[in-house]
Amino acid sequence: MAGPFGPEILDGRSLASRVHTTESPGLHTFFNPSLPPDERLRFFFSSFDCILSFWADADGVFHRQLESSIPGRVLAHPPRPGVRSRLHVSEHLAMPLRSLGVPFQPEFPLLPALNVHREAAAVAERNLGIPAGRPWIVIHPGSGSPRKNWPPDRFAELVSRLAGSRIGTPILVEGPADLAAVRAVRAALGNTPVIGLTLPTLTTLLGVLDRAIAYIGNDSGVSHLAAAAGTPSLILFGPTNPRQWRPLGHAVRVLRAIRPHTHQAIDAVWHALLALLSGAVIVHRPSGP
Repeated sequence: MAGPFGPEILDGRSLASRVHTTESPGLHTFFNPSLPPDERLRFFFSSFDCILSFWADADGVFHRQLESSIPGRVLAHPPRPGVRSRLHVSEHLAMPLRSLGVPFQPEFPLLPALNVHREAAAVAERNLGIPAGRPWIVIHPGSGSPRKNWPPDRFAELVSRLAGSRIGTPILVEGPADLAAVRAVRAALGNTPVIGLTLPTLTTLLGVLDRAIAYIGNDSGVSHLAAAAGTPSLILFGPTNPRQWRPLGHAVRVLRAIRPHTHQAIDAVWHALLALLSGAVIVHRPSGP
């Protein structure tokens, strides 16, 4: 059970036998101790032998409401590792699974594209007028927090260099939280045209990432999706710690600012991109048990 992205990402895969959305009506009753749990959801939860919850639940209300609904076990685990933790977030989230005897052995790519994603990418290629036969390089200048973003003028310089180099066609991705970041990049580009993929569905985005020869972005959800799709990815980290939050994949290179609030120089990013395209990548995998 996950957010609305869950079915779009996981349907048709063997990772989950069934996916439900957390936007189900009545779920709010499980967070309010003065309300009886919704009967329909209570019946649904009662069909499980074990429930593992990653909800932020400081007062334990959700946990207690679940426990009152099922005869089996309810395991609650914090969604984020502690500030002193040395575990990657995926290893942190896998801890309760290991306690149940489920090994943490991810296979890469984590989310390879399916036919539905490739078909969506073909539609996007036609609709956006992307030159046929040219390789794509996806650029995502935003994230959930502006402080994590590489400066827009440097993203603009990167787009300009790519456009002039003919290495690949740059495609600028704009998600729901990226309006300001993308607008700033376009302003810095001036009259230099760039293809924009605006508010794509996750199905289309995964297909486009699968089709791309490279991806460049900040510490963001799109960056995790690119790495999971198997796209060679260059991830620019600033104040956040890549030890905990780096995207996992077989072709991921991380650049981190020397000091948390400084930014990588354009030349450093450009040379890292060329190294990524040549196959000189850093492989990041969980450290294991």
